[in-house]
Amino acid sequence: MEDQRIRNQFQRASLAPEGFVEDGGEVVGGAVEILLRSRQISGTCPDCGRQSRRVQSRYARRPADLPLGGRRVMLTIMARRFWCDAVLCGRLIFCEQFGDNVLARHGRRTQRLEIIVHHLPGARRPTCRSICQSPYGAGTKPAHGMAGTGMSRLSCWPSR
Repeated sequence: MEDQRIRNQFQRASLAPEGFVEDGGEVVGGAVEILLRSRQISGTCPDCGRQSRRVQSRYARRPADLPLGGRRVMLTIMARRFWCDAVLCGRLIFCEQFGDNVLARHGRRTQRLEIIVHHLPGARRPTCRSICQSPYGAGTKPAHGMAGTGMSRLSCWPSR
């Protein structure tokens, strides 16, 4: 019943980030799986700037995205590799790029999730120093900070 309500509450277009088309979606257990592809019919070579429509292959990218209705969202983006037909271009094959406002090159999160994570207090990437010195280990830091450990919540360096 709840799954049907979630499906009816959102339009398919609103689930896909800008520049993508949703090819499918389903609720599986506690997660929502969404299959996406680019709206663009061609790709642009990053070296020479020439447009290409010749697809060499496809591969799946699975970036993290914002939750939907309290459920984890698992995006699968079918990205393409194109042939570059420019004679003087040194690159034979290039991968489809998406706008930095949607999904950065080599990005593991959508930009809409990256903005939120970036502004969360204490949402720094762990460093060797913070993991090694923490009595809690990686990823188990309590929400109130690390009281009594000599380390502040927002810094990896010991506080004085």
